[in-house]
Amino acid sequence: MMATRDDWRVVLHDGRVYAENLNQAQAEEMAAMVLQNGAPGARTERASWRSQQQPQSAPKPISTPAVWTPPAPGQEREALREAIVRRADASVALNRARAASESGTRFLDDAQAEVYRQAEAHQSATKEAGALIAEAIRSGVASTVTRTVDRGRLIDAEARRDTARVAADELAAELLAAEAGDKTAESCLRLAAGVVKQQQLAALVDRLDTLQREAWKLRFQIEMSRLSDLALTPQHQYILSNPVPSELSQGEAAAHWRRFSDALRENPEATWEGAQ
Repeated sequence: MMATRDDWRVVLHDGRVYAENLNQAQAEEMAAMVLQNGAPGARTERASWRSQQQPQSAPKPISTPAVWTPPAPGQEREALREAIVRRADASVALNRARAASESGTRFLDDAQAEVYRQAEAHQSATKEAGALIAEAIRSGVASTVTRTVDRGRLIDAEARRDTARVAADELAAELLAAEAGDKTAESCLRLAAGVVKQQQLAALVDRLDTLQREAWKLRFQIEMSRLSDLALTPQHQYILSNPVPSELSQGEAAAHWRRFSDALRENPEATWEGAQ
């Protein structure tokens, strides 16, 4: 028997409710009209079905690196090693979550397509039954005609579609969590490598300080040579007055830092000298 409760509604292909508070006949008629007007899809459902569905399960937790904490002195390379491993793990988790979410979306699309097929078949069967009853009425034998349209396949298809949507939503939530974990892992790796690069910068500055102190010491000793009745040649005076130009361009120096940065992302033991 056809339900008469006015809790039926028409839902468009994108999930928006087109009309509600209808009985089943009204909902089916309106869904057919929506389809005839060129809509990509429309379905009928009872509001009570939604309330009876199982609540969407929470997304499965995905392991993500903790918030960045600067390593203890002497642990910089070990922290970088852990960051490299976590970054690789997060990338694998992201690829798996993306593939699963894409599969879930395809599964939902297939389930929705089946609902459309069953809705069209049900509409055709309804029209056929209606035509037979109309003919019986014209012939005066309506009381002997019994024709019902089975909604079982359509209801089953809608139930499978709703289950597929829950699964797709869960997989989509897991993908969002995996994307967040991947970004966190990338940030931690960048920060861990930055600590090692900062150490290298400090070492270069210390080396420059040592060389400058040695250079000033040599310059002072050279200038005081006149107290020993020594004279500077023109070449000596030129060297003292004209700093030696660098053999390294700015572009080459910047490229050296980029190579060092790239190497640290792959190898926690990468060295400044090795990146030349």
